[in-house]
Formats: sequence, structure tokens, C-alpha cells
Amino acid sequence: MSGIAKVPVPFGSADLTSCDREQIHLAGAIQGHGLLLTLTEPDLVIEAASANVVHWLGRPMEQLIGVPLASLFPAGAAAELTSAIAALPLEANPLYLGTVEPPDVDTRIHLTGHRFAGRLLIEGEIAQDDPTTVARPPHVVVKEIMTTVLRAPDVAGLGAAAAVCLRGLLGCDRAWVYRFHPDDHGEIIAEDIVEGLTPYLGLHYPAGDIPLPARELFLRSWVRIIHDAAADPIPLIGRADDQATASIDMSSCLLRAVSPIHRQYVTNMGFRSTMSISLIHEGRLWGLISCQHRTPLKIPFDVRIACELLAQMVSMRLGTVEAREDGDYKLAMREGISGVVKAVAGSTEIGDRLASIVDSTFDWLRCSGVAVVDRQVVARSGMVPDDGAVRDLLSWIETISDEPATALDDLGRSYPAAPSLAGSAAGVLAISVTRRPPVTIAWFRPEVEATVRWGGEPVKDGVQTADGLRLSPRESFEEWRETVTGKSEPWLAHEVAAARELQSQLIATVGEQAETLAIANEELRRSNIELDAFAHVTSHDLKEPLRGIYHYTGFLTEDYSHLLDNEGRQHFETLGKLAQRMEDLIDSLLRYSRTSKFDLVKSWIPMARPAHDAAMLVGSRFAVDGVALEIDETMPLVYADEDRVVELLANLIGNAAKYNDKQDKRITVRCTVRGGQPGIFSVVDNGIGIDPEYHDAVFRIFRRLHPRDAYGGGTGSGLAIVHRIVERHGGRLWLESKLGQGSAFSFTLPPQPDDAHLGNGS
Repeated sequence: MSGIAKVPVPFGSADLTSCDREQIHLAGAIQGHGLLLTLTEPDLVIEAASANVVHWLGRPMEQLIGVPLASLFPAGAAAELTSAIAALPLEANPLYLGTVEPPDVDTRIHLTGHRFAGRLLIEGEIAQDDPTTVARPPHVVVKEIMTTVLRAPDVAGLGAAAAVCLRGLLGCDRAWVYRFHPDDHGEIIAEDIVEGLTPYLGLHYPAGDIPLPARELFLRSWVRIIHDAAADPIPLIGRADDQATASIDMSSCLLRAVSPIHRQYVTNMGFRSTMSISLIHEGRLWGLISCQHRTPLKIPFDVRIACELLAQMVSMRLGTVEAREDGDYKLAMREGISGVVKAVAGSTEIGDRLASIVDSTFDWLRCSGVAVVDRQVVARSGMVPDDGAVRDLLSWIETISDEPATALDDLGRSYPAAPSLAGSAAGVLAISVTRRPPVTIAWFRPEVEATVRWGGEPVKDGVQTADGLRLSPRESFEEWRETVTGKSEPWLAHEVAAARELQSQLIATVGEQAETLAIANEELRRSNIELDAFAHVTSHDLKEPLRGIYHYTGFLTEDYSHLLDNEGRQHFETLGKLAQRMEDLIDSLLRYSRTSKFDLVKSWIPMARPAHDAAMLVGSRFAVDGVALEIDETMPLVYADEDRVVELLANLIGNAAKYNDKQDKRITVRCTVRGGQPGIFSVVDNGIGIDPEYHDAVFRIFRRLHPRDAYGGGTGSGLAIVHRIVERHGGRLWLESKLGQGSAFSFTLPPQPDDAHLGNGS
């Protein structure tokens, strides 16, 4: 039952039904190729030791427990060891403490130490000086690691390089790279083996082969060694009356004893010795680099350090390599999104527009077909189910998901009507663009009849024991194949993200804020609040010091002009101009922000009146430049905020006069009425025009298409303010223009539904 805590299983008592609960960190024993001491601090007194310590230190157990560590070694070595313990950061991080020569035995011992769960643990291994214990010297292989790993072009190449490097370091029979899938099962993606072994490359292994407790320890410690799977563990022993050795947390101990069930697993594979090093990417266990050997394998201390270096370098390289693999595809998706958005910009019927470009604009996302569903009309490209099947599928998706983008890759199993999609769709990625009218885009992928190659049939074997039947690791690792049907290639995270990005941009483009999905609406609301807050703080906190700079610059210029040369006066004038320009920009930002804050005070107004008021505001430019302005006096009534409409028209008329290089400058303000629909108001000029490439950009705040001081200068905020005013009224704004042939800025101001009959009065 869910919600019931799983009962921990003591070390050594687990089978395959309980290995995910085995307390492997509380082993209470070590592997026999080393020794372990646990000490109290700060007195460094031994409280427990491995039972084999007499063979390493020459002293029986009864002469060790309760004595200071320093008493075991000559004075000089003891002092160096004590200093190293005090100086090094040993918290859960085994570090080299030194090499000692106990006086009673003829051997040298490498010591490492770490602190964990309130104890100081010191491990010892024989100091191996024989270079024949490894295939090649570590420093040679480390140099190759640096070169090979950094040059790997992709994940497959990186894995192959890591496997070759590991086997080069150890001289083992087999080295592989094991990658975890999202469901925690593993796959061997690279391998290097001696001649005669069965290749395991490409085989999959169940998640239970590496249970959760083992994965957690792999995240804490880079290296895990099994020196000899056939050897019995060596218990830890404390005082005669001390039962605390079983509570010693050995999570970070290299010598920690191996669970019997895992020792059996290694033996069943035909090996005696293994070593695994963690691949950790962004805080998660990405995979393992692992080796196996048919006899006990000696791994000297310096070689182990080189193996850790290999794992860390591969781990750091994973992010770069995976990003490179995905980079081109992500770029293509971004360009595809841009193309779709540009194609629908300015369209009043987004569904019709999307349907018209379905053949040419949706090939940037890997799929077998795409459909645009607008009301009951389905436009398709590629391999897509029939209209009824598509509509039924999308209706079903609405009942199971409220996500903005729904990605499914198992329709053959999860969708009740899957047989109707046979041959055309086993996977779907769908986004809703608008709700009224409903417009949906759906990408499809066909069934991929995948053959998964398992390393042995992923089942549990029963073994008869004295206390009954017990589940144990399987004995066969021969390849076993499973055929998977009803599934498509999975949708990658960045593919789903791209679909959501397209959805967000389409919603923003068509002005469907009130009808958007909840998440897009909330994001837009937060962005507007942040922008308004920023504009308010900026205007009030910065305008006063800017005015001070401007005025004091003037005072200094007047009072000290006799001390300044021409260059000095020019510097002061430039400073004053810059301060004035900054104040202008802040004023523009504040005006832009306020267009979304003020409540609209609407009334019925004849459109010609705000047009004349706007002309008066910018009239000085007409007198200087000789602009001819024509206002259509028959324009209908509109239900709008008159002050805001005056501001709107003043910006459009002012721009039309400013950006005009003709001798005969003409501007017309007019209205077109089409079949009872809201009037389309236009400000038309014969000026310099705007390249269609920039028709979207001109409505962005502070976006100028010309140098700052060209055509009389400006801040680039006017058209952004116009766009927001129209948007606040529930209207639509668009541009028709060609370079050198003038421009027509058109907008609608819809009447209130209950009073629509008044909209054509005078």
C-alpha cells in the first residue's frame, strides 16, 4: 500500500525482493585486502578495528582497542599522520594521509581517512610499487585521458574513449560505460574487452540490478571496488561489551564489505573483481564506468586516483557533448518557430493561416505528420490519421491532461481507440493555441517496433535455502530480446519545450491574452507587473539626480567658462545632452508603463475630433516641413478613452511627418467600414516606408530602425505606446508598408457589444 514506510533490511539479509531496502552502508565488515580503524576525536583513540588487523600491524586485537593511534608507529611517522588528520578536510571525503611502515611487520601501508556520521575512519592498503600490477603507468594514461576525452565529439565517442582509458589503466578483462535511462534501467553504450569475451555492448539491464541504496552511495563516493567477490568479509570488532560496530556508517569507505547478493551477481557473470566509478551530471547519477576481471585485481592507490580523475573529466564533459549533439536540432526548432510566428503575424484568422502553411512550416520538429485543427476542419501534412480520428484523439487528450503541451509516446497502450490510428500514429505532441475558436496543432510519430536487447532475461531466480525459497540474481547473462509495440520514439524534453515556446509566441502574436491557457496568462501578468514596478522605480529614483546633473552642468559651464577651452566646453555640453536624453528615455518608459495602469474612461466620440486635437499637438512640424494633412470628417463614432486616442493619433501622425523625405509630404487619417464590422482607422503617409522584415519590430519599445539622431531623433517608444493603447481597447494594430513607398498604420477600436448600433452614428 502506498504511504507505508518500507522496513529496512539488515546487511546480508536481502534477496531480490528487498535489495532496495538493504542497509549496505551499515555492513559492519570490510573486504579482506585492507584494514579499517575507527577512532574517537580529538584524542585519536582506536574504538574498533577490522579483525585482520594483526596481519597488517603485527598486534593482536586486544592490544589495539582503546590505545592511541600514534602508539602504533614510530614517532616521526605518528607525528606526520596526526598533522595530516588535523590539516585535511576529511568530512565524507577520503583523502591520502601518508604511507607508514609498522615496526612489527615487513610492509608499507597507504593510509586514507575521512569523517562520517561522527566518526573518524582510517583505511589502509598495501603500498604497491610493482609497475607490473597495471597495464601502463598512470601518468601516461592520464595524459591520454586529457587528450582523448576532450576531443570526443558526442556521447558515444566519449563513452568509447572512457572505456578504452579505463582498461588501459587497469589491464582488466572488460571495461564498459553504463548509462541510466529515465526509468532507471541501464544500457551499456560503450565497451572495451579482451579477445574471447562475449560483447555486451547495447544490452539493457533492469533497474533492480543496481538498487536504490547502491545508487545513493555512488552519488556520495566516486569509486567502488570489489577486490575478490569469492572472499569472505572481515568483521569489525570493538570492545567485548561494545555492540556499536554494526552502527558504523561506512557509506564513504572504499573497503566496505559487499552485499552477498551483489557478490553472487558478480560471480554469476563469471568475474571475481570489479571496479565502478560514478558519472555524475547536474547532481544526478548519469551512469557508471565499470570494469570486470576474472581474477582478483590489484589496483594501486595512484591508479585509483587516476580512475577518479577519468570519471570526473567524463562527468564534466557530458554536459558539453550532449549540448553539442542537441545544438543543431534546437537551432532548427528555434528557426522553425520564428518562421511560423512570422507567417501568422497580422492575420485575423490564426486557424486559417496556420492551416494554409501546414505543408511548409512545420517540418522543423521530427515527426511523421502534423495537423492543424480549427473548429471541425483538419489541415494535414504527412502521415496523419483521418479527420474523425484526429478530433476524437484531441478530445480524449483534453480529458486526461490540463498541461499546455501534452506529449504521449504510447498511444498503442494508453489510448482506448488506438486501433483507429494503426499505422499512422503511436505518439502525439499537441498544443492548444486558442480556445475560442479552438485551434490545436498536433504532431504525430508512427509506431516503432523496438527490439530491446536485455543482458539476460530480466526475471528473478529462486534458490532453495534452509529457511525456504529465496530470490537471488539470475545466472544467465546471455542476450534476451523483448519486442515492444504500440510505442513511438519518445518526445525529448527540448521538443516539448519548443512546442510550448511556439504556443506562447502564437498566443502573444494574436493578442489572445484573455483566452490563453492559465500558465501563459499568469506569466504575462507577472511580466507586466514587473515592468510597471521597474518603470515606476526608475522614473522616481533616477529623474531627480539626472535633473541635478543637467542643471549643475549648466551652472559649471556658465560660471567657469572663462577657465575652459573649446574642448572643455564641448565636454560639458555633451554631458548635459546625455543627461537630458536619459531623462527623455525615462519619461518614455513611464508613459509606456502608465498605458496599462490607467483605467480607461470611455465615451462615444466622433473620431475626427481626437484626430484634429492630435494634429494640433504636432502642428509645429507641419509648419516647418510643409506637411499636408487630410482628416476624414465622416469617420464614425467610437467608444473609447478620448485622451488615449489623442495620444495614439499624435504618435502616428507625428511619425508620419517625421519620417518623410519627399518634397510633397502628405498624411491622411481615414476610416474604412466593412459590412457592419468595426471601422478600420488608418494613418497613411507617402514617406520613407518600412521594410516588411521589420513590421513586427517597430512595435517593440525602444526599437529604432535608424541612427539615434536621424530624422530629428527620438526614443523609440511611440509605436509601443500606440500598440498598448489599441490593445487596452480590445482592438488590433497592424502595418502595411514597403521601403520607399510610404506606410499605412491601421487599427480597430471595437464598440461595446450592447451599444454596437451607435457605432455608425454621427
